[in-house]
Amino acid sequence: MLYIIKYIYTFFIPPGLFITILVLFNLWLRKRERAAAKLLWAAIAIIYLLCTPIAGNTLIGYLEHRYAPPVTVQGDVIVLLTGGAVGNTPDVDGSGNLTGYTMNRLVTAYKLHKSTNLPIIISGGQVYEDSGNEGQICKRNLLALGVAESSILLDDRSRNTKENAINTVEILKQKNFTKPILVTSAFHIPRSVENFKQLGASTTPYPADFLVPQPYSASLSSLLPSSDGLQKSSLAAKEYLGLIELLFH
Repeated sequence: MLYIIKYIYTFFIPPGLFITILVLFNLWLRKRERAAAKLLWAAIAIIYLLCTPIAGNTLIGYLEHRYAPPVTVQGDVIVLLTGGAVGNTPDVDGSGNLTGYTMNRLVTAYKLHKSTNLPIIISGGQVYEDSGNEGQICKRNLLALGVAESSILLDDRSRNTKENAINTVEILKQKNFTKPILVTSAFHIPRSVENFKQLGASTTPYPADFLVPQPYSASLSSLLPSSDGLQKSSLAAKEYLGLIELLFH
């Protein structure tokens, strides 16, 4: 009974609530415009599917597991791509906080640095007026963790993955680095690798921040709409669209 109530409750909070409203509206519409009602049923089905964890996890999982972390790390520099920050928020040693995606990437880069003593290139700037400068906040956190300032190179201008690649390749050439280890979220690795490839830069992908276990096994709850399912579907859509865009460049 507890689970039945939980499942019913799902359809009375967003995003399940949106689907409930659409279904009720469509039942009303069906009596007046049957053709329009059929189209709306199709739209409801698509929205419902994209809101389910099974769809979000499947879409993200395919991206995440195209590349596996190398067993042996070989390179001459670690490239850390940022993924969001919140500006003007209190932190222990300053202002501005990293999003979960960026912090997970930073922790992986830090661990690699500790095990290899390789320098780190941080690539990421301020994307929006109300967001923080991701590169500068990352640098502050790495310094707080004990990474020497001389081991950190900073690109704090990039606003998207394409600019990440362009600005990082410029630093690679300036510093004569030829074997970069690319650290970013696992779902973001395929698009990042392709952006670097288009500039003639070969990278060793090191995915971090995995969101989907492998192998992934669906359950009854994965068929229920949730904000997590919708968020993963949205993340995946952005990555697939980015990969399609690269095909035309």
